[in-house]
Amino acid sequence: MRNLKRIEHTVIFCVIAFAMVFLFQNCGPDSKVDGGSATNRSRGGVDLPPVDDGTGGGETPITAECAAKADPLASTRIAKIQQIAQEVRNQNPAAFDQTCLSQGGNNSYMVALLGQLRLRGSIRTTDTNPREYYYGLRWENGVVGQLTPDVITFWIPNEVSGPEGDSNMYVYRVIANVCGGGTRTVQVTDITPRACTDNTMGTWTWQPCTSAPAPAGPDCYGTR
Repeated sequence: MRNLKRIEHTVIFCVIAFAMVFLFQNCGPDSKVDGGSATNRSRGGVDLPPVDDGTGGGETPITAECAAKADPLASTRIAKIQQIAQEVRNQNPAAFDQTCLSQGGNNSYMVALLGQLRLRGSIRTTDTNPREYYYGLRWENGVVGQLTPDVITFWIPNEVSGPEGDSNMYVYRVIANVCGGGTRTVQVTDITPRACTDNTMGTWTWQPCTSAPAPAGPDCYGTR
């Protein structure tokens, strides 16, 4: 009888231990939910940030309509902008280091870059004229006076309006990590589809050129 009691106690203990392990694995810290997905987790009753599942860090997927707005000549134009942007950076290292407006910087580098792009940024193969007057800067969200510190735009000609204040354009980011988060470098990317999807196209401008010092000014080489 004493042995039966001992076995009974052992069985009860094993059942309780098994139940505790099961509950800990399925309901404890770092447990997976939603059918085994580790993207939603909690610890100590506090929700943790989603785990990056490789789908783009939570960004809204680029729509098909906006994907079609990418510059069809992007690879050629990127090479031209990259070359000139790097040259202007090498000539104006102090200005390049002060491009973050929220940290007390200014527009000197971007205006100088725009001047050089308008002067010799053409990628046309139909003539030898190096000037390209469709390059501009960008008013952030279309707010005049709120310049994006790391973006060059290229106006797409149309019969409806002129370039100033228009959002029919390609958008190029030319500076990586302009306000921190890594080393500030010249790195040109076509962000038109992303800006379109996020509704952050902004508007084309060259107004900052009118007060630009030499060599970019006084009119950034050419008229609108």
